Amino acid sequence: MALIERTVRASDGRTLLFEEGGDPTGRPVFVLAGTPNSRHLFGPHSALAADEDPEAARKKTLADRETMLGASPEGIREFMQTLLSPVDAAVLTGEFAEHLARNTRDGLAPGIQGWWDDGWAMLQPWAFELATIRVPLMLWHGRHDRFVPFSHGEWLARQIPGADVHLSDDDGHLTLTQRRLPAIHQWLLEHF
Repeated sequence: MALIERTVRASDGRTLLFEEGGDPTGRPVFVLAGTPNSRHLFGPHSALAADEDPEAARKKTLADRETMLGASPEGIREFMQTLLSPVDAAVLTGEFAEHLARNTRDGLAPGIQGWWDDGWAMLQPWAFELATIRVPLMLWHGRHDRFVPFSHGEWLARQIPGADVHLSDDDGHLTLTQRRLPAIHQWLLEHF
């Protein structure tokens, strides 16, 4: 699949980068692969600790950014070591590890603000009730996920009526990208 890099100007003046790939006559699918991340699509197929001291958390985020900007795939793996369950560690190799390292570098290149905002938003009340979601929604969460507690996936499943829920005993956080994209793409084609 040939990927085309594009830009779009946001209403607030920022320039946003994205990658476009696949059949130009096909159905569009928007991919946002988490935070921190960037525009890169994966080819083959932290919440922030802002606790009582937001300034210390911001300083740590800046230091983490500097570490990750220069990290190789092995360096990213080492940086995330405490978050990697055995199933996630097993997939963080080769092409996927290269992809994740490139995405992390590009996602953090402009600074920490996007990462910070995403992390902060995760800690705030959302501007809507999950029970009001009426569009088709697929939810995946792996029991071996150490990035986001499995209980959060279970909670989301209880809150969103009609969600197509997959609480997997075999997956972690990263394995969902490695193992489940074909099923997710098929579901999207069937529902949109």
